[in-house]
Amino acid sequence: MNAALRLDPLQVYASSDVAERVAPMIPAEAARRVDGRHSPGAIRGGAVGAVGAAIGAITGVIGGRRRPAADVSGFEAQALVATTLEEGFLATGYVYYPAGTYHTLEVLLAETRSGAVRRERAPISETP
Repeated sequence: MNAALRLDPLQVYASSDVAERVAPMIPAEAARRVDGRHSPGAIRGGAVGAVGAAIGAITGVIGGRRRPAADVSGFEAQALVATTLEEGFLATGYVYYPAGTYHTLEVLLAETRSGAVRRERAPISETP
C-alpha cells in the first residue's frame, strides 16, 4: 500500500523559457492582477503522474481604465486547496501564476508517513 501524499498548492511550480521555476500566486493576488474580471480559465494543465491531481493555471492580464473590485471569492472558490491524497484519489483546482508562457508544472508532494518529497512533472497544454 502506498503512503498518502500531502498536496500544497504553493508547492506547484511552473517553468518557462525565462525562468526555470515560477512560484504560484495566492488567489487574492491573482484576482487583483486581472482587474476585477471574473474567474479564471486561460490555461489548464493535465493530470500529474499517478496522483492524478489536475492543476489549472491562469495568466494575469492587466488593463483598462476603471478598476472594478477584484473577484477574490471567485478565484478562491476555484483554487486548488491543500489536501491529503490517499491512493486512487485526486484533487482539482486552479493554481495561479504571473502572466507568461509556461511549459511544465512541477508538483512537490510530501509522503505523510516518512515526510519524503516526491516530484511529479506534467506538460501544460492550452485549452481551446
